[in-house]
Parts: sequence; structure tokens; C-alpha cells
Amino acid sequence: MYKNEGYWNNFYLNNKELKNASEFIKSDYLSKYNAEEYLILELGCGAGADSFYLANKCFEVIAIDGSETAITKNKALENNFVEFFCKNLSDEKEVKNLLYYVNEKALRGQKNILIYTRFFLHSISESVEDILLSAIKVNSKVPTSFVSEFRVKEDEKLYKVFNNHYRRYVDTNLFLEKFINEGFEVEKFEKARGLSPFKDEDPFLARVSLRYNLDLKSAKI
Repeated sequence: MYKNEGYWNNFYLNNKELKNASEFIKSDYLSKYNAEEYLILELGCGAGADSFYLANKCFEVIAIDGSETAITKNKALENNFVEFFCKNLSDEKEVKNLLYYVNEKALRGQKNILIYTRFFLHSISESVEDILLSAIKVNSKVPTSFVSEFRVKEDEKLYKVFNNHYRRYVDTNLFLEKFINEGFEVEKFEKARGLSPFKDEDPFLARVSLRYNLDLKSAKI
């Protein structure tokens, strides 16, 4: 799924500073969602800090990462609200199976789906992003929202605490155009520094809230 898989396994094995929930998960981008109505699919869960934050608020969470090390550590702490899976999201079949599973679970629970990602979209190639987008469209059976925080082009030359692994700096104009063309509605968007400082790093990030238009999907069938 990720470039530099070995890097990420080593990163999650040795890094002890990733246990605090992000500022993004506590922001107003998530505040309108509640556990009674929404099932959460978190992509790129890493050490699981945001996953457990959501689970502690009684959300049902399916958390995915490409690092076996991260998922093994997280699974040791699983509870009734969160389950962790190691998935290769560059595998089109695996992604479609995942989205099928999530939609069926949401249907059984009579819930909508919220796909949540933080610092994930810039860790994958655009081709993997396209696989994910296609799987969302093909498998959506309930209203589906997409909330994400990620690095953008303006961040490329800025200082990084961790600067020895793959990143894709997203062109937000192209990103929004693509998602809109594929049937998503932009509910909220911003791009700035000061959103998620970490130590001496203040990255340039985008935050976006999107909603997939099921009515548009039905009209195309």
C-alpha cells in the first residue's frame, strides 16, 4: 500500500510519541457526526490514537493500515468498538472487498459511513487514491462522507521533523476537481499552516469534508 513499507514498520515499532489523538479528530470537521448514525472507516490509522479516540466516544470503527507492526500493536488493545486490519490499498480487489465489507456492515447496523483519513492521502500515490475513489463509488450503498487532512504542494519546501520517506504533495485544485467530477460535494475546505503543529514543524495542510452523492450514482446506473 505505502511506499517504504519497511520504513513504516520500523517507525511504528520504535516511535513512542504517537499516542495522543490529533487536533484534527477534535476539530469541527468531526463534531457533526455521532456514533448512533455513523460507522467510521479510518484509512492510515498508524498507531491508532485517533481510532481509540473515536472508539472511546462509542463510534464503531474499522481501522486500516499497511504496516503490520502498527496493526499488531493496535490489535492487542482492540475492544468492542474498534477493529484493526492490515490491508494493501494498492490492490484493487482488496480495496473493493474492504469497501464492500464496510457497506454491508453499515447496512446491517442502519448507519451511514464516514471515511476518515489524517496524513494518509499524501502517503499514497495518485493511482492508489484513484483505486480508493473507484471502490467508494462502486460499493456505496449508504450515504458516505469523506473527511481528510493532508499535506499540500505549499508544504513541499517546508521543514519536516521526519523527512526520510515518501510524500506526495497534493495539488488541491486538481484534487477537488477530481472528486467533484466523480460525484462528491464539497461541504467544507480550508488550506493553511497552524492546523497541526508538531514539535518545530508547522506543516501546510488541507482539511476537507466531502459527501458522496448517492442520487447521482443512481442516475448513472
